Amino acid sequence: MITFFPTPYPDETLYSIIARYHIYSGNMTYKHTITNLLGMRVWRAKWDMPSHIGVLQSRIPDIGLTTDDLIYNHTLYPYYSAFLPEERRFIIKNQMIDSNGSGITRSLSTGSSDIKIEKLLCHCKHCMEEDIENFGESYWRRTHQIPGVFVCPDHQVPLMTSSKQLIEFNKHHFSTPNEDFFLNANTLHFEKEVLNQLLTYAIEVKWLLNEREVDLEFKTLENYKALLKTNGYICSRYVNLRKWRKDFENFYSKELLELLSSASRGSKNGWFDSIFRQGNSSIHPLRHILVIILLSGSLREFFSGNIQAKKDLKTPPPFLEAKKDLKTPPPFLEAKKDLKTPPPFGNGPWMCLNPAHSDYGKDVIKEIEIVECGSTKQPIGRFKCKCGFSYSRKGPDLVESDKFKIGKTIDFGPVWKEKLKQLIKQGNTMKDIAKELNVSPNTIKRYATLMNLSYSWRGEQLEQTLISQKFSDKISKKGGTNENIKHRRAEWLNLLESVEKNERYRDTVSQWLRKYDNEWLKKNKVKKGKRSIKRINWQKRDEQLLVEVKTIVENWDLYEHHRPKRITRNSISNKLKSPSVVKAMRGSIPLTQKYIDSICETLEQYRLRKLKWAVKEMRAYNDPLTKTKLLKKAGISGTSILPSHKRFINEVIIDIWKYNNKYI
Repeated sequence: MITFFPTPYPDETLYSIIARYHIYSGNMTYKHTITNLLGMRVWRAKWDMPSHIGVLQSRIPDIGLTTDDLIYNHTLYPYYSAFLPEERRFIIKNQMIDSNGSGITRSLSTGSSDIKIEKLLCHCKHCMEEDIENFGESYWRRTHQIPGVFVCPDHQVPLMTSSKQLIEFNKHHFSTPNEDFFLNANTLHFEKEVLNQLLTYAIEVKWLLNEREVDLEFKTLENYKALLKTNGYICSRYVNLRKWRKDFENFYSKELLELLSSASRGSKNGWFDSIFRQGNSSIHPLRHILVIILLSGSLREFFSGNIQAKKDLKTPPPFLEAKKDLKTPPPFLEAKKDLKTPPPFGNGPWMCLNPAHSDYGKDVIKEIEIVECGSTKQPIGRFKCKCGFSYSRKGPDLVESDKFKIGKTIDFGPVWKEKLKQLIKQGNTMKDIAKELNVSPNTIKRYATLMNLSYSWRGEQLEQTLISQKFSDKISKKGGTNENIKHRRAEWLNLLESVEKNERYRDTVSQWLRKYDNEWLKKNKVKKGKRSIKRINWQKRDEQLLVEVKTIVENWDLYEHHRPKRITRNSISNKLKSPSVVKAMRGSIPLTQKYIDSICETLEQYRLRKLKWAVKEMRAYNDPLTKTKLLKKAGISGTSILPSHKRFINEVIIDIWKYNNKYI
């Protein structure tokens, strides 16, 4: 048992409390701190949903902290559990108390969500100044770490993040916020409308984290249905998704939905349509809160069960008012009249991401090429540095960390390749080289082979590497080198003489030769012999096919699987040994064609046969015969029945009535 433990500050994360303990204890390494607190050397420094809280609470001094206090007041459990059923909340809470934490994310079901969770700790400059003035130190707040919170709900200004965390943080590292940590802080700038909506979301999140009296037993799905009905989105038991989607997209700005990865995308099976269905517990809390703000106005109203229709669904309530006691009022509250759409990748210069170059991580790229993605219509930026390294990524850049991402490497360039030579010459392992050059080991193997470098680890054969167009060097458009042309000619001649047929490889070689040595390929084409045409006796084929079709129709009940199946040309031909004959050679088989035309069912005939089958089935099981049950059994909609069907149903019902009244 340890002798002291820091008293938690309001809304402080457990991660921050342990970071302060590490400083106060004077431990040299973070593993020593973990051993002191938990009695073990391995424990991940998770700032959102940590585990082993029960062990930690049993080892710290008695300062009035229970496991519930640590979970509800110093982790993100209230945020993630607010929209989960009681059984799941119970499992997750026990996992946080006892387990190693590996199953918590799986139990939350947020791993399958497409919402981007940036693993960056955030802070507010004004909160930091107030902390130092009140406590002599600052700490990490839970509210600032919630996914989608980009604005401080107390000071109404965007939060700060630092790229320093991307490099220095690891799974056993605990860091406290300080001025050095935010020397090169990245602060996002938003338009007034987006800032308004982000602040609304942050205020609701703060209420959810600190409201212990929330009635979590309240059924979210039932409340959604009541709100949808009150706001006019439910008509005849079904949700008008088109109207709902339109109002949702009018209420929130497009920039906000892209920033929060919550645009509808027009998908029928996406989160937007499934959030109102049974079993929607895999929907991320961020999206639940966006929906509740639109339908109910606030989480307080939603969880209280106060169902009222919102009068205006077009403009969100104005929450922003600059605080009088702020030293410097936020510059984001004034709308800019002449504000233009910002560039998708920001203003240049842009960053070189070649780890082999001395300018790595520096903004040295002065020009980029922006094209439009053919499928998503999103902008794609192509960046090329003076070192020859060029890459591309899909935009727009939404957060500061996006500028560190590489979507696709177009060309590594001479500087990168020279660095590869040096590292191989020094005797480094393949994994070490791949880590230093920020690529996969397979890329190192292929380029080492292509560059004819001597290495100790095993790589691909040169022939295989040259065939792979993805990793091979680009050859001059004028026709390739003499060595490559000679090599391809030999391959083609071997393929012509080979008994084995490798059509895919033959196509690859022929395409290359057609591009770079087309004249030679024309002289050395595959010699085609004369085809022996085998005449078909269509009269005999028609007679055989007629017998086969009649056999299928006579035994049609074998293909129905206890339910009528319509007799059509396609359904018959699909059961033949040669289905394409009936479909493509109709003029050559007149006897079979005439029989099929006579036996095929119209839609009216097929539905009448289904009704007869339904009557027979219901009588066999003594089911009461009514019009509604009969149509349901036959699988026919009441709006699509024809007069002949109505007459049949009426005759059946009248016969039943006469039979029942015969013995009265």
